[in-house]
Amino acid sequence: MTELTADYWRRMYRPVLDARAGEPEDALDIPPDTQLPGLIRVLRPWYREHPGVDRVTIRVKGADVGVTTRAKVMKDWGHLGEDPSAAVGPGAGDGATLPGFPAEFRAIRYTCGERGCDRTMLRIFYDERDVPQCAEHPAIRMVYSP
Repeated sequence: MTELTADYWRRMYRPVLDARAGEPEDALDIPPDTQLPGLIRVLRPWYREHPGVDRVTIRVKGADVGVTTRAKVMKDWGHLGEDPSAAVGPGAGDGATLPGFPAEFRAIRYTCGERGCDRTMLRIFYDERDVPQCAEHPAIRMVYSP
């Protein structure tokens, strides 16, 4: 197995590191198997327990990785920094969505291709293997109409 370097951890922890943070006030040694969500779960309570500290050096296996700040760690990360055993909302399974219900779905309106037929159908997905058909004209596939 390849030895992980401080550069690897700098890339891994980049979202919480701040190159312009200034002189750190403390340092934390982090286990080498800690991923970014785990680091955030460690740092948030640590910052709450140390209200006078704003800048901390992150160390992995004795190597300085970089300096993080209270502002970077305490910002809203969506589900990324939450306890994985806590109840989560819709869309949390992929780990890359914002909390809450999605607001960007758009219904796709299909209309019958037969002249004079006003039947429509709404769907939120498109699957070419399952294009809707008109109930009145089953031989005619419905077509997208914006």
